[in-house]
Amino acid sequence: MAALSLAIYTGFGFGTQTRPLTLWAEKSDTDGGFKLTRGFDRLITGKCVLVVKDMLTTGGSLKAVIDAARSAGATVIGGSVIFNRGVFLPPA
Repeated sequence: MAALSLAIYTGFGFGTQTRPLTLWAEKSDTDGGFKLTRGFDRLITGKCVLVVKDMLTTGGSLKAVIDAARSAGATVIGGSVIFNRGVFLPPA
């Protein structure tokens, strides 16, 4: 939920003519992944989606949200994070 405001303003940054649609995924109780609830899966079917996260540690939750969006029929065009607190890789 913390990344919602980041996602909204990231969407506006694309300069589209329409208002960006901002949704969230919730942790699944059964498999530890993420799921789209509240009918969000129907809203993104057939649409291009950018997944925005506030923090990245291992990348597991980012991948799980991408998987949830793809299983709902969305085309994931990318993933974005604001803060990486995981492994720092220096430039090559």
